[in-house]
Amino acid sequence: MITDLHPQLFGNLRREFLVWKSYGFNAISSLLMWAIIFPLLVAIMQNVASRNEANFGPDELLASLVGFLAWKMGATIITEIPSSIEFEARTGTLENVFLSSRVSISQQIIIRAVTRSVFALAETLILAISMSLLFKLVIPVTPTFLFILLLILVAMWGIGFMAAGLTLIFKAGVVTVMTLLANLALLISLIPVYTSGPLFVIQKVIFPLTWGIDLLRQEVQNQAGIRYFVNNGEIFWFLLQTAVFFIGGLLIFHSCFGRAKMRGELGTY
Repeated sequence: MITDLHPQLFGNLRREFLVWKSYGFNAISSLLMWAIIFPLLVAIMQNVASRNEANFGPDELLASLVGFLAWKMGATIITEIPSSIEFEARTGTLENVFLSSRVSISQQIIIRAVTRSVFALAETLILAISMSLLFKLVIPVTPTFLFILLLILVAMWGIGFMAAGLTLIFKAGVVTVMTLLANLALLISLIPVYTSGPLFVIQKVIFPLTWGIDLLRQEVQNQAGIRYFVNNGEIFWFLLQTAVFFIGGLLIFHSCFGRAKMRGELGTY
């Protein structure tokens, strides 16, 4: 079974690359759009800060950039995973893809998530380099920073799995809801908050991206390493949250897949 994973993974990567190549203009246009939108949003935030006599200097700008990049990566994943399921259901290839493979359903959806993540990370890296050069900022990419980023990635996979499962049952409406949720999360990612107020705590608990962005910002600000998060205990809670969303997402996807299979709805849309 494990020997079947490599062909599946490389096959998905190759297919995703061919799709990206075929729609290269759209991908480049999307990157250019966000490369224009972020500076505009920064200008708005700087204007609001100056009117309210608040500080929005390089530290706040760096925090906003880190949040924006994490949001771009996470939003792409939680929308692309269910979108791929919706597309294959619409074209009638979903049943054949999932039922004819020797790889388990869980492994197939994880491979799909990894594939989407590779291209999401590539696009995020391009934006990170361009925005860093534009604003003359340096993002300190430490091992702790990368570890937190990995946890965000896995948590976003879990949300993507949930959405993919619900897409099998409720069809296109789920993708629309996930797109709306991703766009609302943009507001959270841009505001450079370092608070622990009740509303922010609730947001962190129910949406891993919020907690992950907060941890990334703390690491960028302090660069204290993993020991800092171990001492305050936050990394353990974020690990637990990541595991809950990842495992819960797989279970929900399995349940929805079984329900759709029993109803004979995998081959219909």
